[in-house]
Amino acid sequence: LYVGGAGSIATMERTDVVENGVGNIRNPRRGVARGHSGVYVEQGIAKLSDCNISRNTLTGISAISTEQARLHIEGSDVRANRSDQMELPSEDSGRGVNKNNSISSSGQGRPRSRHLMDSVAVQEAADRRSIMLPSTPQSPREPE
Repeated sequence: LYVGGAGSIATMERTDVVENGVGNIRNPRRGVARGHSGVYVEQGIAKLSDCNISRNTLTGISAISTEQARLHIEGSDVRANRSDQMELPSEDSGRGVNKNNSISSSGQGRPRSRHLMDSVAVQEAADRRSIMLPSTPQSPREPE
């Protein structure tokens, strides 16, 4: 999510912002370069409630302008982003609100969207099967 214009307002509720910032390698000359990831507030206001901002290539959340970026994040998971989990305006500035969040440099945030929940459930089931099934070498086919 990029909030870049003065006066812009973005509100996200129960949303996953995961695995962003890797770019597009399909066509290096015309693709999308690696870059900012997660939530990036250059100017304006971003309000995040009950979100999962995890496993992004660079920062999870950046609100960089010392005077024009405002961020309100509450009840969200911010986990396992490559560099800083959050770059926020100081609470003293009155431009940042950070309440009841789970913030960690490791782990996985709780999925909010149905699509991500289904993907995680399928992956967890596959992981359990691979742990439970013994590995047996394939025997060569016997001649008939």
